[in-house]
Amino acid sequence: MKEVKEVKEISKTFSEIPQPEKGKRPKKHQLLKVPKEILSQVGAAIRDFEMIKDGDRVLVALSGGKDSLALIHILRHFQSVAPIRFELGAITVDPMVYEYNPAPLIPYLR
Repeated sequence: MKEVKEVKEISKTFSEIPQPEKGKRPKKHQLLKVPKEILSQVGAAIRDFEMIKDGDRVLVALSGGKDSLALIHILRHFQSVAPIRFELGAITVDPMVYEYNPAPLIPYLR
């Protein structure tokens, strides 16, 4: 059961991840700069397929790989500029292998 406790300690839910104040957006200058081409393609996909709607709560499975980390940064960017408001959360799951160390993910969850 120790592993489950460790996952709970580093995993954050919607209420634990700092969200922009109601009616406010994250400060754009505090976000990682994402290339415009990527933002354009992701923004078009979100719009065209109606992936995120106003008031949605989006939970990202954060593995620590470049895909999930990039997705966190991209969605944080859209929180700051999109005409809709949505909450963003992240979670990680311990795969129960010795080599797994979720400690480097903690800054992405604060």
